Amino acid sequence: MKVRVALALALAGLATPHFSAFAATTHTAKRVEGILADSRPCVFFTLDGVSLADALVPDSPYFALSKSHASYAELNALLLTAKATGRPVTITTSGSTVCGHAAVEFVLMT
Repeated sequence: MKVRVALALALAGLATPHFSAFAATTHTAKRVEGILADSRPCVFFTLDGVSLADALVPDSPYFALSKSHASYAELNALLLTAKATGRPVTITTSGSTVCGHAAVEFVLMT
């Protein structure tokens, strides 16, 4: 009986969603303003009209895409294409930082 109760409680804990202390931020239909790549392990960029990338990093308009992100090559290609063509993008941060700036989780070219 105790094993069943413990198992039920454990399964209930696994089924409960876990939320980060910080929520992700999404910026929709924005144009890539500038892109900076240097020797650091991130590519940095800004979006036109966005003065705060994520509230997690006060007073910073910079987004950072980690070169170790699982989809780095694809996301960077989308950013470069969006910059070159002027097409808008939707950017979602992860709610954390990387290289001292808002970490990018998702890029959608619209």
